Amino acid sequence: MPSTPQWNVPYPVLSDPPNVPFDAKAIADRLEALTSTGLQVVATTGAIASPVADEHVIDVSAGYAVKRYIVGTGWVHANLAGGTIARGAFTGSKVNSGVQNAYTGVLRLDGVALKAGRHYRVWIDGGYIDGTGSDGTNVADVKITQKTGGTAAGTADTIVSGAHTFVKANDGSNSRLATMNLAGEVYPGADATYSFLLCFCTSAGSTIHTLTMTGAGGYDLHMIVEDMGRAPADTAVAV
Repeated sequence: MPSTPQWNVPYPVLSDPPNVPFDAKAIADRLEALTSTGLQVVATTGAIASPVADEHVIDVSAGYAVKRYIVGTGWVHANLAGGTIARGAFTGSKVNSGVQNAYTGVLRLDGVALKAGRHYRVWIDGGYIDGTGSDGTNVADVKITQKTGGTAAGTADTIVSGAHTFVKANDGSNSRLATMNLAGEVYPGADATYSFLLCFCTSAGSTIHTLTMTGAGGYDLHMIVEDMGRAPADTAVAV
């Protein structure tokens, strides 16, 4: 009895002797083996009962159009954004003593599982930075770093692409200046567990003063990781 090339499902041909029970059992056994390895075939759209973590589903609904799904906190169509997958808030104050390029960590997100072939955005909003000087030349260097492999990100680790900026902090008058919304992009080449760290310091070349990053009193500081959908190819043209 021959079998199909992709799923190795047996089927009878006209030259085979008729044996319906044998043929039906051979097909049933093969389908049972497929489902035991994590393949699920569903006939309708909607929620999938008891999905297997990190496995894939083929949806044969909608006129048998094949759709590929991935697993995050729930089943998501591969072409669609998965939304927020991790978040954290900072509601205190952190002080940097003003040593140039000596970064102070503020807020870290650990254990963030990212999938290959996806586009993720890591961003912060809220909070503000004050400086002790009165000359208005306090400049803060703010960045988000990343680390994979289940290790906590440090201040010297790789900067998330695009997540590095400079903020002119307020002087001692304490007229608060909110930090800029800072965002970076991550395109994992392989499935990995990430850690992200927000940190800041006095920028090199600026007047050295003590800086304070605060996320309180209605200025709560947030870090968000979002699944933006399938990673597109980079088609930009430098001009």
